[in-house]
Amino acid sequence: MSSIFDIDYRKVVIGNLATFLRTLVRVQWLYVLITPLIGLYEVFKRFREDKLYQMNHNSQVVYLEKVLNDKFDPVEREIVVQNTDLLEPVWHYDPVEQRPVYYYDEQQDAPVIFHDPEIFDQLNADFEVIIPQRLQPADAAEREKFETAVRVLVDYYKLYSKKYLLKYV
Repeated sequence: MSSIFDIDYRKVVIGNLATFLRTLVRVQWLYVLITPLIGLYEVFKRFREDKLYQMNHNSQVVYLEKVLNDKFDPVEREIVVQNTDLLEPVWHYDPVEQRPVYYYDEQQDAPVIFHDPEIFDQLNADFEVIIPQRLQPADAAEREKFETAVRVLVDYYKLYSKKYLLKYV
């Protein structure tokens, strides 16, 4: 199937050159002149393929998993996206009162914390991106770089209002 984006510039040069002007030196000289154009055309084709790929994927779980696996785990394809469990917070006063209750441990001389920070963070997340442990880099700098790349990709495709966590399993 022919596309309007499939252009062979070498054939265009030959086709637009009169037959009596088609000498080897002249044709090769014209090829040299269009070499930058051919390079730009290749960049354009790669850009077009990338944009078509992005347009064919969205924030649905199946597409988000496909994009993440295509980028980071093309062989095993074990990256999974799943919803988080909705946890109801523990209230230490009647919510109708709408006033905070402060607890203070006099022996420890510190305020009492009634939640686990990891569970508290999960209350704010809508879904989790579960990454296999084998993909986790050992070096802290490499791990941060990897997680940033995953976050950039997820942020591009996810809905704006959704929050997520990265989890290694």
